[in-house]
Amino acid sequence: MFNNAPFVSIGHLSKEGIVGRRSLYEIRKDSVIYAIKQLTDQRGAPPSLRDVAEVTDISVSTLHHYLPQMADEGLVTWQPRSHRTVRLTTRALESL
Repeated sequence: MFNNAPFVSIGHLSKEGIVGRRSLYEIRKDSVIYAIKQLTDQRGAPPSLRDVAEVTDISVSTLHHYLPQMADEGLVTWQPRSHRTVRLTTRALESL
């Protein structure tokens, strides 16, 4: 959906081995933040989890697992049983 989405690399090989290694969660977290920002900007309202899942190619189930972690990190606010309540915090916006 986003042609100008940033490329995220797991790491690169050097003489010392893999440098800049990041967990799959860290990589996907960046994608989720970027998707929430773009969808919110496009629509003027928070996106549904299904919208975020479609854009990031991450299942809704996995998003349900990641969002509490992201909330604990102060990156999003979210109400699990309410629709379209995922919002980025200032901290998340500064990380873009």
